[in-house]
Amino acid sequence: MSPTQRTHRRRATPRRATPKPLLAAPALTAAAGLTALLAVTLTPQAAHAASDPNDSGGACFIKLPYNDALFAPVRSPGAPPLDPSTHWEHYNAEGWAAAGYPVPRVVDRIPGMTYVKQNGLPHIYGRGFTTDVQLSFLDWVTLGTPQPTSYDVQYVKYPWQPEVYAVSFVGENRDTWLWHQLSFEEWVGLGQPAPRTAGWIEGSEYTRVDATATAPAAFFVTLNGVKHHLTFAEWVAAGQPLDPNVEVIGTP
Repeated sequence: MSPTQRTHRRRATPRRATPKPLLAAPALTAAAGLTALLAVTLTPQAAHAASDPNDSGGACFIKLPYNDALFAPVRSPGAPPLDPSTHWEHYNAEGWAAAGYPVPRVVDRIPGMTYVKQNGLPHIYGRGFTTDVQLSFLDWVTLGTPQPTSYDVQYVKYPWQPEVYAVSFVGENRDTWLWHQLSFEEWVGLGQPAPRTAGWIEGSEYTRVDATATAPAAFFVTLNGVKHHLTFAEWVAAGQPLDPNVEVIGTP
């Protein structure tokens, strides 16, 4: 029997990913069976808050004037009406496609958005959703120049790849950490900080090749298109991904 492969992805989309400019609806490529999260339905209150006040159903998206990131109110099927000022989510291109490419309403506020940044770096992110949204200067001005919460930074990298990342450990769960891949110019501007070796970096995708009669199980990690065969120590440092008996929630 040939080995089987299993792939683990932490997120459907990398954090801070921005959909392509909404110039025209591309061909529908979203897979069937998207989760209820992507099949957006509106309560009458949410319809009034973000679209036609006479429209009590359908799909609705909003966006900032200078950012293509899309947001929509979320309600699980059968759930009671929600306060339209909360329960909004950042959607990727597949979610927008699943809703039929509705034209988003341009707004100057995103319900539930808070603001964070990393010490020493200029980028401000909108937070409060599954995916952080990097804001442009014009976004920040549109939002009223809110003062972001600033967090300390550590610099990390995989030893087999050149990229250096700034990470802020906001909370104990990996899902709340703040990441930014440094450009060469940013790294030089920061004084060329020496990064430490990371056990795990956001965006990493893991693949397992099951054991055979002649070979043990093998684990691979792919980041930025580079695939690396993990040693046992590297696999442990990553939090033992694809081990069904291990739930990783913090620093490995």
